[in-house]
Amino acid sequence: MIFIGRVLDEAKKEWDQGKEPTRDDGCYVSPVAYDVIQFINGIVTSAHITVRDPHKAQKITSNLTDFMQRYQNFHEDIIKQNKPHSKAFIKANLSCVEQFRDFLVDRDLFPKNVRENCLRGLTEMKQSAHTYLLTPVHKILKPHYKKVGTSDWLKKNTFEKLLNSTEEELQELQGLTQSCHQELITQLQQEMTVEYVRRLLKGEVKLKDKDRQLMAYMTVKENAERLHNLFARMGSKQDWLKEILTKMAEVLKLQDIPAIQMQIVSLGSAYPDLSEKHVSALLKLKTNLSKADRKITKTTLSDTLKESRADPGTQKFFSKVEVR
Repeated sequence: MIFIGRVLDEAKKEWDQGKEPTRDDGCYVSPVAYDVIQFINGIVTSAHITVRDPHKAQKITSNLTDFMQRYQNFHEDIIKQNKPHSKAFIKANLSCVEQFRDFLVDRDLFPKNVRENCLRGLTEMKQSAHTYLLTPVHKILKPHYKKVGTSDWLKKNTFEKLLNSTEEELQELQGLTQSCHQELITQLQQEMTVEYVRRLLKGEVKLKDKDRQLMAYMTVKENAERLHNLFARMGSKQDWLKEILTKMAEVLKLQDIPAIQMQIVSLGSAYPDLSEKHVSALLKLKTNLSKADRKITKTTLSDTLKESRADPGTQKFFSKVEVR
């Protein structure tokens, strides 16, 4: 298995020399996954033919675990060093991670422990790459996030600035293959929506009457639509994120307590990780609601969730929103 070690050594050599990975149709690419996959495929096929024993062929592939550990260490080192060409290398690595992941899913080729170990490492590589690429984006957007849920936020130009900055930062995320780019911007959209809700639920803005609550409803609804449209243009299909904000906006608009209860139950049924803390923070924005009204609404949600069984496939959202 000396060959696959050389493939990685060659990639390290280019990294050390400060070279950027080559581009193919505007996307950063690396030969690491292709070369290793071709080599392993060839060895396993040859072993099948020669020894007529797929178990022996599978033993050969266990060396892949060691390679993956070395590859992951290299990947993390690129991030740690944070050199001018780090982002380009990480974008190329994401394409390799995807190729390796697809290759490993072929259960007939690998022992279970090899497949699981390698897939775990690849998942960690993808997560660290996403964090590395998205952290600078959130840093740029932070001053705009701070306006959400304040009195300034009810003015249209505040969210406009957040959208404009987001659009500019999305350009920095170019250079990925289409599928890798889609996964990355999907994560960004989710993280931005989580941050939006977190800021809103901090309760800095006080919605004292029907007019202010209607204004907040229109603001959240419009923000949800525009954020969705921005990411949809980039290929995102996360309609559910817009739905969450729209449902929350409805709660801000409604004045009738039974209607508010029904809307909260609707939100909690769709997203069972909605907690009483989240509901309390949302209802406290409506300062004309009494403590008793808030309590009965929370109790209604709690009773409903106890009676219903959550679908295991339900998207998690509110568990990512920290509320104090």
